[in-house]
Amino acid sequence: MRHLLLLLSFFVIFSSCSDSSTEPSPVYNLTTSAEPSEAGSVNPSSAEAEEGGSIQVTASANEHWVFESWVVIIQVHPILQVLR
Repeated sequence: MRHLLLLLSFFVIFSSCSDSSTEPSPVYNLTTSAEPSEAGSVNPSSAEAEEGGSIQVTASANEHWVFESWVVIIQVHPILQVLR
């Protein structure tokens, strides 16, 4: 019983310790819009995701408009990149 108690207390001490030097995951901001704005909408209009996460984006065309394509603009200060 004494060995079990010692082993259990050793496990509790080491399992409750954490590495305080671990940096948090980066958070990425997403902003969307339809061009021209009267053509339709994109949802969500803004969102955040941690590195490795995902965001589902949906485009809806208004009447008499047709969805053509996505244009992705990636901005990492001071670099700006446009993907078509």
